[in-house]
Amino acid sequence: MPRAARKKIENGIYHIICKSNSDSLLFREESDKEMYTEILKKYKKQYGVNIFAICFMDNHVHFIIETCGTDLSSVMKSINVCYVQYYNKKYDRTGTLMGERFKSHLIKDEKNLANASLYVHKNAKDLPKWRNKIEKYPHSSLGIYLGLREDIHGLIDSGYVMRFFNNNINQARKVYAERLELDDRINYQIKYNINIDDKCEYRSERKILYKELDPILIVQQISNLLDIDKKYLYIKNNPYGKKMRAMVVFFMRKYCGFTQREICDFIGNITQSTVSVLCSKAYDMISQYNLDNIFEVFAKNCSTKKCMI
Repeated sequence: MPRAARKKIENGIYHIICKSNSDSLLFREESDKEMYTEILKKYKKQYGVNIFAICFMDNHVHFIIETCGTDLSSVMKSINVCYVQYYNKKYDRTGTLMGERFKSHLIKDEKNLANASLYVHKNAKDLPKWRNKIEKYPHSSLGIYLGLREDIHGLIDSGYVMRFFNNNINQARKVYAERLELDDRINYQIKYNINIDDKCEYRSERKILYKELDPILIVQQISNLLDIDKKYLYIKNNPYGKKMRAMVVFFMRKYCGFTQREICDFIGNITQSTVSVLCSKAYDMISQYNLDNIFEVFAKNCSTKKCMI
């Protein structure tokens, strides 16, 4: 019997659940959860998606993702393939790690998003070590929501969700803790109220960025940035061309909304698997040479729209 088609909408927000098969733990060690976080960060940047909440269990993960015009299945395939390759190499194994295909629940309104974030964070109660201190669990975004720790990975957009509980930061954190029944254990106003100015407010809002840039513009901008003539983009096995091709492919995926096949057709002489390799190479280049400012250049050329869910 064929599988039911997954319900997907452009710029949708989804609660994702991804499980390992029955024979294997998804995470054997704490370092595996750290690696999964790094992989999420990597593909968040590559695809231009937003992550609102996470909680990693031993045999499955929960997270809330906004696709921002990117195909959800493509994002999840990249994340899962990358993690399985890491896992199999580390533990000297072969074959699949994931069980059934990932589950995606479309979040339809603000109330649904607020409740989904609470549900995701409550999952840590099922971990014996963290049952009575879920706010301290390092592989959940709850500590970030409550202001107990910084988001050192730059992964979570908590402000957009928290403003549904209260625009005032201190009050929102207090209400959130109460909804999770943490208020009996946490004297929030005394111990965790880190914002002395009680007038601090959440200003986060949801902006839809349309991935409609002309790839010619991306080629020209990358040519200027790298000081490489754009003719090298189409010359195979040329060192200048390899560097330029990696960057162009990366930003075409992020800002043009092109599929891998469409990117191959535009560049020529590359396969879809090469697209993934080039994107990873560009990600490393951006980190190594501190080229994050290029994102602002392209984002300014994309049209945006403020919206609610």
